[in-house]
Amino acid sequence: DTDSADADILGARQAVWTRYWASGAVHSFGDSGGGRYQGPIAAYWRRQFAHMRAGQRMLDLATGNGALPRLLIDARPGLDVSIDAVDLAAVEPAWTASLPAETRRRLRFHSGVQVEALPFASGSHHLVTSQYGVEYSDLARAVPEVVRVAVPGGHLALLVHVAGSRPVALAGVELSHLDWLLGPDDGLMAAAADLLEPLGRAATPQGRAALAVDAQASRIRDRFNAAQDTLKRRVEASSDGADILLESQAAVGAALSL
Repeated sequence: DTDSADADILGARQAVWTRYWASGAVHSFGDSGGGRYQGPIAAYWRRQFAHMRAGQRMLDLATGNGALPRLLIDARPGLDVSIDAVDLAAVEPAWTASLPAETRRRLRFHSGVQVEALPFASGSHHLVTSQYGVEYSDLARAVPEVVRVAVPGGHLALLVHVAGSRPVALAGVELSHLDWLLGPDDGLMAAAADLLEPLGRAATPQGRAALAVDAQASRIRDRFNAAQDTLKRRVEASSDGADILLESQAAVGAALSL
């Protein structure tokens, strides 16, 4: 059912991001951008942190390994503020171990939290932040939650990828590949599913003999081969998103070889 499928997708996203952050990545830029946010991005966040006053609370959404909380602590050393950092993934940043005990006490990471369902009281946070994270949530549900937990008159600072950015362009290419892979007519997945029955028959000498004169089975095989050719052309046409195609091809090959 739909709820079960949504739960599976959510669980897969959670697992992928948990592995990514467990690798020690400091932020979502991967190996680019240096060890921490810097340049104009760091300057922007320092301006936001300047609003914070002693006794206030900050909430960082989709925090990952806590690059923004770390930047706040560096930018306003000794400032007595509480920081809540939430992420869908299981996160446990190693850098927090070197913090003074009092600073660690005021910094709380909350794993397995969706932006669409924040576990905080209304009007509880004076600054709500997110760096390339909130855009991956269901905005129709997430935005009201973000507004709900913010103190009236507080500050929201949510950076997202612009429409013309590289990540957005790449996502469009990947979605195009996925549409083809899952297509009911010429997609690889449908062609592979149809191939299962003939492959089952091919397990016996009698089945193989029947397949040799089965025109429908021949058409199914030709359709699968055509899908493989299409996949190859897509990979050759552009390296963008090719990993989705190649990983799908490998998964199909492993499934059909069982």
